[in-house]
Amino acid sequence: MALESQGNDSEIKSEAIKKTSTYKPYKLPFIIAPKKEVKHSATVIVLHGLGDSGRGFADHDNIGTYLPKKYPFVKWVFLTSSYIPITCNGKQACTGWYDIISLVDRSKNTYEGKDKSFEYVSGIIEQEHSEHNIPYSRILLLGFSQGAAMSVYTSLRFHKCLGGVVCLCGYNLDFGLHKEKSITDKATNLHILLCHSKFDPIVQLKYGEILRDYLCKDMKFQHALWKATDVKGHTIDENIWTWVDEFIGKRFSV
Repeated sequence: MALESQGNDSEIKSEAIKKTSTYKPYKLPFIIAPKKEVKHSATVIVLHGLGDSGRGFADHDNIGTYLPKKYPFVKWVFLTSSYIPITCNGKQACTGWYDIISLVDRSKNTYEGKDKSFEYVSGIIEQEHSEHNIPYSRILLLGFSQGAAMSVYTSLRFHKCLGGVVCLCGYNLDFGLHKEKSITDKATNLHILLCHSKFDPIVQLKYGEILRDYLCKDMKFQHALWKATDVKGHTIDENIWTWVDEFIGKRFSV
C-alpha cells in the first residue's frame, strides 16, 4: 500500500487555507493512496481528535492498514488541524479544530474556530471533486471525538450531499443547523453512522444521544444509524471498527 505525506496528490492548493491566516498553516495531509492498478473512485477524509494528528490517527491498524487494504479503490486523506489555544487546556496550544471552553458543561461552549475549520475541510472536499473527479456521493467524512463533531457539522453545512459521515464518540456543535437551506435534502439522502462508548468519560454517552436525537427527531433524518458499545474509555473498540467497515462497504457498494 502506497503511503504518501507529500507530492502532487497530497498538496492542498485550496483557497480555504488562505482564509485561515489567523491560524498557523495546516500541515499537508497524510495520504494512503489507492493501489496503482485500481482506479481511484472514492475518498474518505479523516479528522482526528483534540491533540492528535492525521499521521497519528493513521497509526491505528484498522484505519491505517486493514480498511485501506479491503477498499483499494479508496483514497484516505488524514487531515491535521492547526495549532490553536484550547481554553480547557489552560489555553495551551495544541492541534484542534476549534476551541473548547469546558468538557464538563458543554453549554458554555461556542466552539470558536469551527467555521474556519469548515472552510478548510470544505476546500479539501472540493479539491477531491474538481481535481480528481470524485463525485460528492463518493466522498465520505470520518472523525473521532472533536473530529467527529466537525465531520457532522461540515456535512450538514456543505452545499452538496456527501456519500456519508462516520461520527465516532462525537457531539453536536450547533443546534441551529436545522435552518440550513439544504437540510431537507440531506435529511432524506445523507447517511450518518453514529458510534459511541457507553462508558466514555470525556464525551459522555448523553452527548452522543443528544446529537442522535437532534438528527433523528428534530431534523427527521432517515438514515442516521446509532450504535453503542460497552467499552470503557474515550476510545474506539473492535465493535465500532466492525460497524465502520460495514458502513463503508454499503456506502461504496462493495
